[in-house]
Amino acid sequence: MDAINGWYLTLDFPEPPPDRPFVYLNMVATVDGKITVDGSEQGIGSEADKRLFHELRAHADAVLDGARTARISGASPRVRDPDLIAWRRARGKPPHPLGVLITASGNLPLATPFFTSREFAAVVFAAENVPAERLAALRATGRPVHEVPAGPAGVAAMLRILRSQYGVTRLLCEGGGTLNAELVHLQSADELFLTIAPKIAGGRDNLTLVEGEPFHRDTMPLLDLVHWRHYPPTGEVFTRWRFRR
Repeated sequence: MDAINGWYLTLDFPEPPPDRPFVYLNMVATVDGKITVDGSEQGIGSEADKRLFHELRAHADAVLDGARTARISGASPRVRDPDLIAWRRARGKPPHPLGVLITASGNLPLATPFFTSREFAAVVFAAENVPAERLAALRATGRPVHEVPAGPAGVAAMLRILRSQYGVTRLLCEGGGTLNAELVHLQSADELFLTIAPKIAGGRDNLTLVEGEPFHRDTMPLLDLVHWRHYPPTGEVFTRWRFRR
């Protein structure tokens, strides 16, 4: 797998808009477009995909996950490999990006590393209608909690706060599909890194990388292919797309 190390470390990213971070999505999907099988993403990507996953994290100021992803797969902004931590330090960055969670219900697994680890800083954005006892439990973890409107307006508010209060200029979103959809509908997703795994999942219950409210023929977002690379040992294709504005 050494041949793949560093593929994403030479990436250049455009400058962010003035009022929010530059947002890039990173997902792995089967050939039929599914990002989950048997209820999670496990089993779709390879170790090579995980290496590039962490290289994309190395570029980020913050890593964003939705609440469903946190409940099923866990959420953490940690950069796994020591060489990537050294790469970040050499560029004046902390060892790990800021962790970010956004929740509509406040139902989050509070005993997981996102809340208990002190290796990295983290922040939670909770909808204003989250019950008071859940807000109190979130704040009791010591992580800052920001109340934002429910739905897409809350996602937009989160982006503004991350830029203005936390200095985040480059935000990596790792899903899930509903959060991806909100970012795309807001025209706040700038790029998509998509690993295509040579597998088929099928099934109506297996999610796609953009869930929620559908687009229509005249509203479907257009993307430009920036680059792609095929990795023969796993058969995966690593692609980078840019949303047209």
